Amino acid sequence: MRSSQRANLQAIRPLGVRGVPTGRAHEQGERVEVSVVVPARDEEQTIGPLTEALGRELTAQLAERGWQGGYEIVIVDDGSRDGTWGEIGRAGERDRSVCGVRHPRGLGKAAALATGIRLARGDRIVLMDADLQDDPTELPRFLNELERFDVVCGWKRERKDPLGKRVASRIFNAVCRRVFGLELHDMNCGFKALRREAAEAVYPYLKGELHRYVPVFASAAGFTVTELAVRHHPRRHGRSKYGLARWLAGACDLVTVLLLTRYRERPAHAFGSVAVVAAALAGLAALPLAVVAGTRTALAAVPVAMVVPAALLSAGFVAELVVHGRGGGASTRHARHDASGRLDADLVDPAAANVPTLAVADDGTQNIAEAKGA
Repeated sequence: MRSSQRANLQAIRPLGVRGVPTGRAHEQGERVEVSVVVPARDEEQTIGPLTEALGRELTAQLAERGWQGGYEIVIVDDGSRDGTWGEIGRAGERDRSVCGVRHPRGLGKAAALATGIRLARGDRIVLMDADLQDDPTELPRFLNELERFDVVCGWKRERKDPLGKRVASRIFNAVCRRVFGLELHDMNCGFKALRREAAEAVYPYLKGELHRYVPVFASAAGFTVTELAVRHHPRRHGRSKYGLARWLAGACDLVTVLLLTRYRERPAHAFGSVAVVAAALAGLAALPLAVVAGTRTALAAVPVAMVVPAALLSAGFVAELVVHGRGGGASTRHARHDASGRLDADLVDPAAANVPTLAVADDGTQNIAEAKGA
């Protein structure tokens, strides 16, 4: 292995990569200005048109802005069962800046984004879906906003989705605005742009279904967040991977995000608040019980009713001991970096982050890296 390859591996060694993805930017070792990370699952009909449109737009932007570096398009095949992987290979043959990574099975969008961000080398990282509903011609506007903000979120003001999906999205975003105080209209939009340091800060949280809350994590870590109204096209190929179950999971994740952001340094406050509410409800329930069954029965039920508040308080105190026992939670805004400027390898356990083991294909005719899970 060449010394330049060894140097590049220092940043991504925790993934178990045995080489570097092939591609023009990687092979020549040039600076990468923009990385576009595209998670894809069963999108064989869209990979070709998407990479061609991105290539044209990125090439024009590099020339227009006078940037000396190149671009890269990192496509993460999240266990597709159709010809998506082959299409990624053909796209790589047409454009040496396209590289691919393959999950051995469907690990979810968050894991796909984590893999893509880990491999991306650009100073600016754009996230977008592979279904062609996001318009690559919007890229210049995102790059312009990145000059002033750390994170730019797309806002599908006129969504071309079924009614049920639009209603669920409105409810979800309204709740998030109320809970987190982040004035975004479309937090779940897959079209986002982040500065590298912001992308590395949110990387540890890309597991499960938490990719929806990338703006919340970035804001909580001290990065500036804005939104940009974008065009949204109807889905022309394939089908949506999201249903009611995903939205219910997102609602449950909201509690997790609250604990990881607002109550990260004071978990006892969260558990204590819920305990007080539970105790108040138990007290209110005791009044009608005393009328119906008698005072003695109501008093006998009080200790039983207090079990839940007591357990919550105990959990809160234990969580406080854990937080302060490890010296407090370090802000992700000050995440450690190694000498190459990439995320410190010790910051995140890849296994815990649900990121697969990767292996780079040796076939030089394919600009792809295939992941082989254990």
